[in-house]
Amino acid sequence: MRRLRLLLLLAVLLPAAVRCGGEAPPPPDPGLVLAFPYEPAALNPVFVSDNLSHTVSAWLFNGLTRFAPDLRVVPDLASGWEWSPDGRQLTFFLRRGVKWHDGAEFTARDVVFTYEIIISPEVPTPLKSQFGPVAQVREVDRYTVAVRYTEPFGSALESWSVGIVPHHLLESALDPTCRRRPVGTGPYRLHEWAPGQRLILTANSEYFEGTPGIPRLTLRFLADAATRFMEFKTGAIHLLELTPGHYQEIQQIPQKFRQVALYRCPGATYGFLGFNLTHRRFQDPRVRLALGQAIHREAIVQLALKGLGRPGGGPYPPGTYYHHEVPPLPYDPAAAKATLTALGFLPGPGQGEPAPLTLITNYENRENQATAEIIQQNFAALGLPVKIQLFDWLTFRHVVINRREFDLIVLSRHYLADPDLYALWHSSRVREGEWNFLGYKNAEVDRLLEEGR
Repeated sequence: MRRLRLLLLLAVLLPAAVRCGGEAPPPPDPGLVLAFPYEPAALNPVFVSDNLSHTVSAWLFNGLTRFAPDLRVVPDLASGWEWSPDGRQLTFFLRRGVKWHDGAEFTARDVVFTYEIIISPEVPTPLKSQFGPVAQVREVDRYTVAVRYTEPFGSALESWSVGIVPHHLLESALDPTCRRRPVGTGPYRLHEWAPGQRLILTANSEYFEGTPGIPRLTLRFLADAATRFMEFKTGAIHLLELTPGHYQEIQQIPQKFRQVALYRCPGATYGFLGFNLTHRRFQDPRVRLALGQAIHREAIVQLALKGLGRPGGGPYPPGTYYHHEVPPLPYDPAAAKATLTALGFLPGPGQGEPAPLTLITNYENRENQATAEIIQQNFAALGLPVKIQLFDWLTFRHVVINRREFDLIVLSRHYLADPDLYALWHSSRVREGEWNFLGYKNAEVDRLLEEGR
């Protein structure tokens, strides 16, 4: 389900502070204040796996490459690169004079060290698949790195957009302080992290592309969408991603929101219903297809998303060169029930009740909750009882992504800039901490994913 990502910007003119003798100094200017429903799980780029962790980590760290707004791969910590004639060796030439936030110089040793951490069997990171075809990463000199591949690899440049971490500080990647006290090369430095409350970043005056124009970012963590919107209306929050309901409220009574600039743009996320494929009940693809036919996608668009979305047919963002329009499954509950009964997933008349299913989603996301409720109603119409469980995001990660303790999930996922879906769907990526947490295994899909690389 493709969604539209909605952003609000509140422009507030603040009077100059006036202070009389003996009065306490005013609190520090929070700069630009943003609000999010949960806090990052980690900021070390080796460990990030959720959207917010990735966003904040990118303000603190740089990769050798990055994605331009048009999704082209361009240099970042690398000043350039060249390929060998056989397409198996990629040589990066690094920027000189780049400083870590503690003043140490960035060098080729940091690049080799980052690679060694990622491929270490002792490090639980979802990034391993990005470097599977790498045979060797070698420090040629202080500012040159050679990467040798076992075979030509189509996503080589994209894979090196991962943030590079400092060799001189991180003797052990398993040290938990490296997840929450990061030192990077990026445009912002970590100033404060009050768990569960806020995270403050300050501009890096030594940043190699120049000091950022916004000197301070304050990220506040408020799980409840109504609280975030109320704080936004008071001016305590300046930038906010809206729920469809709050977007609708602003449009209906614009006179109440004269200081608000409202932006609507194509979204970078899609929502999906995921099955735990380690459970025998879901291993038959005909069962999953039939359950998909029972879902009223247009109702989800109109009721859960307030019309701000459209039914989607796949995980690729429209408008990209690798997107091919695939029509979504038609809504056909009668056919769904007939198939599920014929397969024995639903009992026939007089054969009792089917075992109930548990559907898990994160309570910070109202659209996911509303989507789960519609799916619950759709399945109930088949005679299939579903119980909804809501977890905070960190608990969701632990229960679903790490421990795989679920029947069904409703989740939102960002579109990937790289069309390579190996990390999400290849059967080798089902280990704990990796992204194929649904347990999908298909030899033909494996072959196609490998061929596509």
